[in-house]
Amino acid sequence: MSVTPEMPNNTPSERPIIPPPPSNLRASAARQRSRKRAVRGTNQDWAWVIVAGALLMIVFLIGASIIFLLQTTTTAPTVIPTATLDVAMLPPAVDLRGRSPVNPANAQTGDIILLNDGTPLELKAWDGTSRFTILLMGMDRRPNAQGYAFLTDTLMLISIDPTTYSIGVLSIPRDLYVQIPGYASPQRINTALALGETRAPGTGATLAMQTIQNNLGMRVNEYVLVDFQTVIDVVNAVGGITITTDYIINDRTYPDMNYGYDPFYLPAGTHTLDGINALKFARTRHGDSDIERT
Repeated sequence: MSVTPEMPNNTPSERPIIPPPPSNLRASAARQRSRKRAVRGTNQDWAWVIVAGALLMIVFLIGASIIFLLQTTTTAPTVIPTATLDVAMLPPAVDLRGRSPVNPANAQTGDIILLNDGTPLELKAWDGTSRFTILLMGMDRRPNAQGYAFLTDTLMLISIDPTTYSIGVLSIPRDLYVQIPGYASPQRINTALALGETRAPGTGATLAMQTIQNNLGMRVNEYVLVDFQTVIDVVNAVGGITITTDYIINDRTYPDMNYGYDPFYLPAGTHTLDGINALKFARTRHGDSDIERT
């Protein structure tokens, strides 16, 4: 009896899965993808290197700029002489109070005084041909106030040359710290008048002149003191002043004469100001600095 072997049932679900033979094309594509990934990785690495180098360069430039600015600000400024040799060689200002043999109350031309180092100095009057310099001081004095012990928020040197009929004006910042005779530490220059008047009434203007002479190295012959009302009266006496501004002034907290507020508004353009508005224009401090106000 012969038995016929049963043939396997090769249905699709039971048929064995035989992996396809390797293909040269697939291997080549895989190698290309691998190379591309390697190239991308290399490009990304270089990109980070470039970014890091750029950041380091920026940090270096900022540091170098800071060092340069610090050196610039700490370097002594170049002094440009503006006075003649004769003016620069003037002796220092001398406080005559209590100084023998000259009494400041009756000092006369030709009197001899002794400097601190013992050098004799002859008092001479202005010769009429050399430069004549006046210190103009604007006091922060309200109406009905008395005396001269006030801050001089306006300081101007007016120098006249009678031989060339020319005049020069120098505005001095009120917050400039200087050496004031009789005080060890620097003081604001606008306090010289008040300090002198507080120490001895009637000597404030002299102390202010001495302070200017000592710190600027130029002789001051005389002084003029004005207060707020004087400015108003002088401007009105000449019929007002004409000014031109390219900006709007809107000072809502302008100080009035009684320590209150008197808003000041002035549109851009050309205007003729009376005494009151000229004083406001000179005193308003909002929107600019003291340097620009001068």
